[in-house]
Amino acid sequence: MLAGASLSFSEAALAREWGARLDGDETLFDGGWYDPPPDGVIVLCGKRHDGFARIGMPSFRPQKMWPQDNIRYEEGDILTAYASPVCRQTNLIGDFGLSLYRGKDAAIREHFEDVLIASLEIAGFARPGMTFSELYSRAMTHIADKGYTNAIESSTDQAGTNIGHTIPLSFSTDPAWAEVCNVQDFSCLRSVLSAGRIFVSGQEKRVIEPDMAFTIEPRLSAPGLPRIFYHLTVVVEGGEARICHGFTPVLEAFGMERLSRFLGAAR
Repeated sequence: MLAGASLSFSEAALAREWGARLDGDETLFDGGWYDPPPDGVIVLCGKRHDGFARIGMPSFRPQKMWPQDNIRYEEGDILTAYASPVCRQTNLIGDFGLSLYRGKDAAIREHFEDVLIASLEIAGFARPGMTFSELYSRAMTHIADKGYTNAIESSTDQAGTNIGHTIPLSFSTDPAWAEVCNVQDFSCLRSVLSAGRIFVSGQEKRVIEPDMAFTIEPRLSAPGLPRIFYHLTVVVEGGEARICHGFTPVLEAFGMERLSRFLGAAR
C-alpha cells in the first residue's frame, strides 16, 4: 500500500491491511500486545493545517486516537505508524514504529533527519552497568540541548513518562520471566507483557545488563516543528550493544531512502 508515486488510504484501511498481513504470518499471534488501540496497531495522519496535532498527542491509547476511516492520508501529511506483534514460539515482542513524510517542506525534512540522528545518539549512550535512570537523565539532557521536548504520557509507568522499556524475556533476571514465559492465552499474555516491562525512566534504578534488550522511542518536537519518532531497539549481547530498527525497506518504499545513510551500522 505504501509503494507508488501517489498514495491514497484512510488510517483505518492501512491499519486493517497491516494487521491482516501480520496475522497472516503463522509465527506471530493474531493481534498485537499494545492494546488499546485495537490489535496493537497505530496509524495516524498529521495534517499541516492544525500543526500536525494528531501525531503530537502525548498518548495514542484514547479512542479518539485510534485509526479512523474518515481521516485520509494526503501528500504533505506526516504518517505515524506502529505495530506490536508477538512471536508465538518465544512470547517475545517485536515492536516496529516510525514517522514518515513525503512532503517537500525542507525544514520538516531536515527535522526528520535531525530527530533520527538524536534518537540514534540516545540509543548509543546505553552501556552495561548504567542504570536506566542514568540513561534517561543523559537522554533528557541531550534532548534539551538540541532544543527538543519529549511528550510521552504513559498510563502504565509509575513515573508517568519515559523514553522506552525492556523487552520481557530478553534477560535472565527479568522478574516477569516465569509469568511471561508460561502464559498460554494471548489475551492474558498481552496484559502480562504490558505489566512486565521495566521503563527507561527517571525513577528506574535497574542496571543495564550484559545481555538484555530494550526500546528507545522518544517522540521529539521543536518549536514550530512536528512531533515525530523512531522506535529503536537496543540489543546488548556479551556486553556489546547494537541498535536494531528494520526501517530501511519502509523508508525506501515511502521515498525516504535518504535517511538510510544515518543508520550506519544499525540494523
